[in-house]
Amino acid sequence: MAKSSAAVCNTRAPIRGRLVYTYDGEGDARRIRVSAIDAESGQELEYVSPPVGKISPKNSPLWKTDVDQQLAYFGSTRFVRRHYPEVLLGVFSIDEFDTPPKGPAYARDITPSAAQPRSGDVARAALQPLDDGESLIEDPTPDPDQMQRAYDAGMASFSEIDPSCPHDPESDLGRAWLAGREAAEAKANEGVA
Repeated sequence: MAKSSAAVCNTRAPIRGRLVYTYDGEGDARRIRVSAIDAESGQELEYVSPPVGKISPKNSPLWKTDVDQQLAYFGSTRFVRRHYPEVLLGVFSIDEFDTPPKGPAYARDITPSAAQPRSGDVARAALQPLDDGESLIEDPTPDPDQMQRAYDAGMASFSEIDPSCPHDPESDLGRAWLAGREAAEAKANEGVA
């Protein structure tokens, strides 16, 4: 998604010409200014990123190998979110989500006590698809289709009397569901003032 933000903005946002990128600073102080001319007002719009050292999360390997390219992806996405959010429809890229820590320093003992049921039996039961094809356990790294389905379900939930998020609100899918619900609420409130 981050890679396509510039392409989507250049082809779908009401701007004259294309996005313009200007870099400033070095190392952790490096930042980008993304600008464009709004086609309707003629006003120059801009987004100036925080310094590279303050950007988080940094899930893309390009933050280490090609900082300027990743800054362009980052800056164009933020530019579009700020000035033309309707162009991205609230969709987030996997690079924008915090991921669980990995590695031996974060390992935990999951050996069951003698009184607990065998974990293999419980895990197999939890992973069995339910009637709607979903399982009880969320994939820790959902793919973009899962994220889009969660977002769409959140939007659809706006018309329900007492909706509740079917995902852990702290998970990526939970945040996507809540973003969809908020987008539907914002859309319903448009023009109501």
